[in-house]
Amino acid sequence: MGRNATTSTLHAASVQSGSLRTTIPKWIIDHFGLQAGDDVHWRFHVQENELIVVMTPLTKEAQK
Repeated sequence: MGRNATTSTLHAASVQSGSLRTTIPKWIIDHFGLQAGDDVHWRFHVQENELIVVMTPLTKEAQK
């Protein structure tokens, strides 16, 4: 697959929301064939004091 670790910078999503955004690394985009507008499902687990993030691209059939 790609690299095991990537560093990215957080940016404000909007002034009103307080949310932050980051960029999905290119090697992840390439691996899953993602395009702008695609939907992904995120799951988060805390294990041994680390956050494990699981991102699954949703197919058009799964979104129905």
